[in-house]
Amino acid sequence: MKSAAVGMLSPWPYYLLSVVVWLLMKPAPAQAPFIYVNNETRPNTVSAFRMDSEGRLSPIPGSPFPTGGDGGTAALFRVFSNATIRTTRDFLFVCNTASDTISVFDIHADGSLAPVDGSPFETGGRLPVALATNPQGTLLFVSHFVSGDLGIFSIAPDGQLTPLPGSPFDVRPLREPAAAVVNSTGERLFVVGENAVSVYRIEPEGVVTPLARSQTEWPLEISVITPDDRFLYATGPEADGIVGFRLSAQGDVTPLPGSPFPGSSGGPLHGLAIDPNQKFLLGTAPGEAGVYLYRIGFNGRPQRDPRSPFPTSGEILRPIVFDPNGTFALAADVGEHTLHVLQLTRRRLVEIEASPFDLGSDRARPSGIAVR
Repeated sequence: MKSAAVGMLSPWPYYLLSVVVWLLMKPAPAQAPFIYVNNETRPNTVSAFRMDSEGRLSPIPGSPFPTGGDGGTAALFRVFSNATIRTTRDFLFVCNTASDTISVFDIHADGSLAPVDGSPFETGGRLPVALATNPQGTLLFVSHFVSGDLGIFSIAPDGQLTPLPGSPFDVRPLREPAAAVVNSTGERLFVVGENAVSVYRIEPEGVVTPLARSQTEWPLEISVITPDDRFLYATGPEADGIVGFRLSAQGDVTPLPGSPFPGSSGGPLHGLAIDPNQKFLLGTAPGEAGVYLYRIGFNGRPQRDPRSPFPTSGEILRPIVFDPNGTFALAADVGEHTLHVLQLTRRRLVEIEASPFDLGSDRARPSGIAVR
């Protein structure tokens, strides 16, 4: 009688094959985000950190990195766009507000920075205070506060910048252009300024065409847009809280009912950040050490949490951003030259135990934070 085991294959090869397939299909662990801060110093530098899963920051060797330009002018003009630093693809762009240049860095795999050939680049205008890029990472937009114009550059594959013919472009009747943001499709550019919010269509060649404008009562310097492109929020040192706008696919910008919405206990805010899931809006206030938390309703109206501001160990918080997952918020302290990390949990903000983290420069007056 023939044994039943004859001709049967061992199950181990199948088991090993299934393990290999599982390992290949298993998602790769998310890379720890890198954090970059424009220190707005003379000479200017960028502080660089790696963030771990608990929100703790570790300085990247070589930080702070020199930009080759000078900062410091934005603070003299009291311009706080908080958008003087930006990442796209594997590049970091930094405003040097005193030397009217943009520094471009190649971001290495370990988070360290190396200037690209030709950096820093002349902007063609005076006092560059805000940067924006299209989602494709092929265009850079630069707001010039003093000269009142908009620089537009093409970004080469190696990170070098080339101004488009005619750049910088006149944006009048908008005065003192500050923060600029591009929507998720790369078709619209929104610029806030002293007297209005202006909307532009981004043409295929990169130039912009005016579409709409909404007058404002207060000078606006800071703006954020929701990931679904439905709402824009703006504020400034003289604004009475948060000014909210509804955006249409056609480019119209309409003030939200009830706008402006309550800001800090003193009125204005000096920083805004929106979480990736567009559920929460954060604000920092001049002279206050805490962070204000807002819940964004379906109609776009931000409702301030009555427990705000949530305390931090900071002194004067200005720029603020979320990490890519919306778990942590990072706020820069221009008085203590530090970076504070708060965790968003159960609809409240709690500063992590290891916070704050030193920027490595006792002259730092941070004007922007970028996360990659």
